[in-house]
Amino acid sequence: MCMVAYYAVLHASAPQFSAATQLTEANGPVPPLLIARAGRDLPQLNEGIGYFVAQALKQNGALDLMTHPAGQHGFDSRDDDDRTRDILRRTVEFIRGHLGAE
Repeated sequence: MCMVAYYAVLHASAPQFSAATQLTEANGPVPPLLIARAGRDLPQLNEGIGYFVAQALKQNGALDLMTHPAGQHGFDSRDDDDRTRDILRRTVEFIRGHLGAE
């Protein structure tokens, strides 16, 4: 099991909709996480990602965080550049590594 999130809403003011809240209240180990963020995304979205990352690290979760500094929301389909391709390649490797796909 693993989790991949690209420019996702990971922290919300309503606890029932907050992945960060669910993470801190979960019993058991945190699954391996890969999170990608877009540097040019909404500040509130990136702040929520930062909060989620901090919570995952407090729980000593295995976490890969990748930032596309010049990327916009939807960079994986909108920004055809080397950083996007690197993030996509590393995401596939992450998934294959954790789900056993060859």
